[in-house]
Amino acid sequence: MLSSDVEGLPVSILELGISGVPVLCSAVGACPELLGDGRYGYLAAPNDPISLESQMMEMIKNQEEALFKAEGFKEKVISEFGGDNFF
Repeated sequence: MLSSDVEGLPVSILELGISGVPVLCSAVGACPELLGDGRYGYLAAPNDPISLESQMMEMIKNQEEALFKAEGFKEKVISEFGGDNFF
């Protein structure tokens, strides 16, 4: 989980993606694009603790969906940011 009000391209989210864990972050900077506007993870409105709580509960209640999104995000990170792209 990454909660912030300003981000560029957060490397920590890419690291989470490689690990295959579900991702929840604030919808700032490149985060919505990285997570496919929610296709690959969960997005909370910035500076909104209610939105953050809601998305956390969504992940907990729908663990199978969260893991499905995580696997999709892992594939996206590897294909778009993996080492093969730089050789």
